This record gives sequence, C-alpha cells and structure tokens, in this order.
Amino acid sequence: MRIIIGLICAAIWSNTSIAQLPDKKSGELWAVWEEAGKKLEAGRFDEAITLYRAYQPNFNVRLKQAHALKRLYSEGQKLQRAGSYAEAVNVYKKHRGLDGVGSLTVFDLRIEECITQMSGAGAFRTREPDRRILAAELAYQGQKKLRELDTLGAQKDYALAKKYAADFPGPLKEQYEEGLQITKELREWGKLYLQSKMGRLRPEQEKQLLENYRKIKGVPVIDFVEVKVRQVTAEIEGKNSLISYANNCETDLLLNYVNQNKSQLSFSEPLIATLNQYKSIQYKIGVLKSSNENSETVRSAYFSVDSMVRAVRQLPDDIRQSLLTCISRDRTKTFVGYADQARKSGNNSAARKFESIALGAGNDRGVGGSPCTGIDFFKSGIISIEQKIKACEIAEARKIWNDISLELTDCNQKSEILRLNQGVLNAIEKMEVGERNFIAGLAEAKALLDEGKLDDARVKYQQLLKIDACYTIGKEQEIKKGLEEVSSRRIKPIYRFGLTAGVAVNQPSYKIASQRMKMDYGPLASGGINFSFIDHHNPIDISAGLKYVYTSYRTINADDYADGVYRLGGVGLSLQIKIHPSNTNPDKIRPYFSVGREEIIPLMYEYENYSTQQVVQGRRKLKNMISSLQGGVGLEMQKKHFGFFVEASGSYGMGGLYSGRNLEPGATKIDGRFRRLGLDFGVRFR
Repeated sequence: MRIIIGLICAAIWSNTSIAQLPDKKSGELWAVWEEAGKKLEAGRFDEAITLYRAYQPNFNVRLKQAHALKRLYSEGQKLQRAGSYAEAVNVYKKHRGLDGVGSLTVFDLRIEECITQMSGAGAFRTREPDRRILAAELAYQGQKKLRELDTLGAQKDYALAKKYAADFPGPLKEQYEEGLQITKELREWGKLYLQSKMGRLRPEQEKQLLENYRKIKGVPVIDFVEVKVRQVTAEIEGKNSLISYANNCETDLLLNYVNQNKSQLSFSEPLIATLNQYKSIQYKIGVLKSSNENSETVRSAYFSVDSMVRAVRQLPDDIRQSLLTCISRDRTKTFVGYADQARKSGNNSAARKFESIALGAGNDRGVGGSPCTGIDFFKSGIISIEQKIKACEIAEARKIWNDISLELTDCNQKSEILRLNQGVLNAIEKMEVGERNFIAGLAEAKALLDEGKLDDARVKYQQLLKIDACYTIGKEQEIKKGLEEVSSRRIKPIYRFGLTAGVAVNQPSYKIASQRMKMDYGPLASGGINFSFIDHHNPIDISAGLKYVYTSYRTINADDYADGVYRLGGVGLSLQIKIHPSNTNPDKIRPYFSVGREEIIPLMYEYENYSTQQVVQGRRKLKNMISSLQGGVGLEMQKKHFGFFVEASGSYGMGGLYSGRNLEPGATKIDGRFRRLGLDFGVRFR
C-alpha cells in the first residue's frame, strides 16, 4: 500500500501530539504495537522502526529488536543471493532467539527458499557443515509440526533430516531419531483414538484415551489435544455450557462451543469474531507479561480487548459481563506480577504504581469520567478503520467512520474527540482522492491507447504509479497490462529466415482396384529453410517453407509380414497460417496452432516387391505434385535476433500420389495418400 509512514501513524490514532505523549488509558499503544508487528511479519522493518521510534520510550526494547531483525534479514539476503544457503539459514533463524519475537513469516519464507535450494539433487555433494545445518532446520520444522499434530508433515521433515545427516553422531541424530519415534507413536495413538470413537465411548474413557498421548516419551504439548481434554472434562463435570465456559474464562472451549452450535445461536458470528480477536490479544499479552518494561503496552492491550467486547452489541449481557470479568481478573493478576518483579529489583515506586493499577483495574477505562454514549464503539471503530486502510478497502473505511461518528450521541466532548481523530478522516479522504485520480487516469490511459497515441499512453500509465493511492494487485496488473500493450504495439511486423527439420511417422492409405491394402508405419524426415512473416500485435502470421522430404513405408500381407517397400523423396513446398494470441511479448514463449498446405515435387521413387524381387523405379506413375493438408499446435518465441519453434503436426494427402495418365493398358489403378503425424522444429534468424 502506497501510504507514507506518517499517514499510517495518523490512521492509527491520528494526532501527532498523542503519538508523542500517548494516553495510558486507551488502546493507542496496543494499536501501534499490532500494526508494527504486522510490518515485522511482512519484512517492512523501516516502517516498524518508524512507528516504534514515534512512541518512545514505550518501545525501547522492541525498537532495538527491529533494528536487529533488519540487520539479520539484510545479512541473510546477501548470503542467499550469493548462493551460500546454509550460512543464510544460520543467520535467518537467529531471529527466533529474540525475546518475545517468535518466528516471523518473512524469515520463515526465506528459510524455506534456502532449504529448497539445499535439498535438491546435489544435496549429498554439499559440505558436511551445510548438511548439518539443513538437517537441524528440518528437525526444527518437524518439532513445530508435531505441536500442530501434523504427523504426516513431521514424518517427512524428520525423514529428510535423517537422510541428510544419517552419518552425523551426537545430539542432532538423537533429535531426529526421537522425532521419528514420537511421530510413529503419535500416529498409532491417533489411529487408536479414531477407532475407539467409532464405537460407544463414555466421556471418562475418551478423556483417558486423549491423555494417553502424554505418555509418549519426549512428545511436546499439543494444544489442540489439551483443549479437547478440557472439553471432555467439562462434560464429565457438567460444566459444558455457554455461560459456564464464559464464567470460567475458558476462551478456547467457548469458541469451540459456539462453532459447534452456530445454527442455534443468533449471535454466533459476532461472538466468533470477538473470541478470535480476544484469543489473539490474550496470546500476545502472555508473551509480553514476562517483563514489566512492557507494562504500558500490556495495559493498552487490556483496554483494547475490553473496549472490543463492550462494543459488540449482539452479545448477551451475561456473556459480555463474563468476558469483561475475565479480562479484569487477568489484568489484576498481571499487574500484581509486575509489582512483584519491581519489588524484587528494588524499585518500590514502580511496585506501588503497579499495585495501584491492579487494585483499580476495573476503573482503568475511565468510564466514570466520560459522559459520551458510544465512545467505546467509536474507539473500536478507529482500530477497524486502520485495518480497512491497510487492506485498501476505502469504501468500508468511510462507512465505518460515518457509523462511529453518529454513535457519539449525548457527548460533551464530541467535537474534541472528532478533532483528535481528524487524522483518520484525513487518511480516508486522501485515499478517496487517490482512488478517484487512479480511476480517471486509467480511463485516460486506455483512451490514448485506443487512439494509437502510444507515447502519451505510456507516460499516463507510468504516472499512475506515482499517484498516492492504494495499489492492490488488480491495479498493478492493470498498469502492467497497459504498458505491455503499449510495448507490443510498438513492435513492428518482421520477416525472418530460419532452418527447419522434422520427424514423423507415415502410414499411407493405399487402394489397389478399390481394395484397401494393409500398410505398416514408416519414418518420414525432412529438413530445409523457412521464411516467416511475424506480427506480435495481430493474431495471424504466415510461414512458407522449402525442404527436402524423404519417407519409406511397407505393405503387409495377410500373414502380417512385409511383402514390399516404397521409398519416396522430393522437394516440399509449404504455406501455413499461424494463429496465436494478439499483443504478445517477443521475449516470451507463446502458443499457436497452424493450418496450411504442402506440395511435394517427387524427385525419386522406388518400389521393391519382396516376393518377386521386382524393383520399380522412376517417377513416371507419380503425380507431378503431391498435395497434403496440414495442421498443428506449437510453441514459439521470437526475440529480436533469434527465435525458435516446436510444433506437433499432422497431414493428410489430397488427390493421391499416383497419376492415371501413364498407366499401361490393363494396369491396375492405385490410389495412395500420405497420412502422417510428427514433430517439426526450427530456429530463425534476422
């Protein structure tokens, strides 16, 4: 998306002064944290750094990590481009060691690319250290897939690790051998569980079967199975209801319950969306809890998730209140933990501050001081608008803004709130202007193209790239398509000379005195020169060829033995029309199909009868020209100074091979026609 960093910052919470001094009782810091995290995932490190720097000192640690990630990615890219894939993997995977960062998509993609290169056909010829790195990464991927209960994927990764490091002793060997054993036992456990489920299982039996996976030596904790264990336990204890799950803060079980009972719950869709977002924030808070340096970000996260739950109007009051209570309890527990951390480090002032937040966590949203109805809905909408801006959903962003602005009823601070969020509206309006300019510019470019004003059209398409608008894949393709068409129309028709050759199988159709003869397949070969008229703009080309053609074929008797052989050679003249896509790129391969006609002028002819040893030679009985219809499909490319084609073709004779004008009195009339299928290929020069 071509929105400048400052505009993105404005779209998050809209005011420069707020960015410098964030409101601690708001979701602003968390919105920035989420946005910057998405940019790290996508490898847009400079944009993430800009956001972190704008909200100092709240993101001191994260800012240092973003700089480190940028350095690692740059170093890894240099190694990868140089073909040092093992060293690149070693550098890329260091990002996993940064506290709270985890595994980022952009790094995982690069690692996968390196693994693909390293695990090719020549993997065993690479250096031992490189194979060790490859095997270690595959073992890591296998462990990751085990946690996701992807036993098939884990089996594949561990097997490959063993393949590339079978002769390496030590921890690596133990790792992949243990992984293979765990995978085997986990698959057997899964089969037993599924077979048992097909019968009648009491909840107690199902729980025991599920928990049996823990007995596998070395098996990692599998969240999916653990959630299922908790669900079955709730059934046994009679706590498997919607309100029970909500009261006990069992977010995973609550989400499963709603998914399984969608048709019975009118509020299932908003609750599923809320719970998915709730779980996401809950997980990220869990990562940040470890250090009280993240306290303000975590506080902002709790405010965001609290506001989100309050804003979903379709939720029943008891479910909403249960979720809000869960958030409040978790927030209190977190800040009590922060207070303990601060006291152990001797920072009693910070400890008292955290305890104060913990004790007054229920009032952290400042509800009592706000007379505004709809303020929570408004703030939640601001976050949604930022997401729509990022997704280039301009109309949706405008609609949300209009809706949330109307919700600020009975609000003394309405004007101030709208003023503080003017940057969001400015971002929407700027995007709308960019969209209108893009649509108008695209229409103008197409009109210039239709009028044949190629230079003007090219300039206009290039100007579209400079418009400050959201550039989705569709828009980029429109510009690319337009520039390609401009280029193709600049390409003038050309004439080319080339060399051609062909091989085919020939099974002529023969009749002697109206009786069809049995013929065997015979080879046909040709070679010569070709002259072509090539046009990349229009869909039709013309090709003419001159070549020498030679074929031999045999007749078959009633016992399926050959009783005679024909040999024929001559000069072939061909004329073809080739039909292909219009406006093609000369530097790329294009498909085509062809139709045409071939005339062979016989130069030699011979028939040998195996039974009588009779040999007939000469062209006296043949027509002066042997005609055939041709057709085929092929691929070709025609660069500026060189081209080639490959074509699968077939032909069928017209009018026969033999002439009746030189038959001797009483001679039997013979009708013969070529039928062949083959492959033609050639190169062209300019």
